[in-house]
Amino acid sequence: MWSDTYHGNIEVSVYCFAVRIPDEEYSYAFKFMLYDDHLITICCKDDTGGFEITDDAYQFFLKSKEEKAKLKVKAFQLCINTIMYMDCYPECIVDGIPEDMDANSYPEKTCKLSASEDIKEIIRSGG
Repeated sequence: MWSDTYHGNIEVSVYCFAVRIPDEEYSYAFKFMLYDDHLITICCKDDTGGFEITDDAYQFFLKSKEEKAKLKVKAFQLCINTIMYMDCYPECIVDGIPEDMDANSYPEKTCKLSASEDIKEIIRSGG
């Protein structure tokens, strides 16, 4: 979903989305930010951690031989290509979790989070 916001005096268009690619090891969550001065920043979160990369840094990492740099390049390209695909073929995009997936499909990557009793007590006491 696109949204516009301001960072100081600079207008920023933000698009957030997640991608799960069948038969890939990781899923990705992206936050694509386009600033009014045409700077692009992408925040990427996957199962191994997260990072932020600008279009200038992408050019630098593209020339690097380091494995981490190659992963950042791959994620940047995946983000841009996914946005272009969604723009060209909106009828092929499904919002939400695919019907053939449920919590039991990948039990090793599924967890349930809940507030601890200490946190619940703080909330009950007002703070």
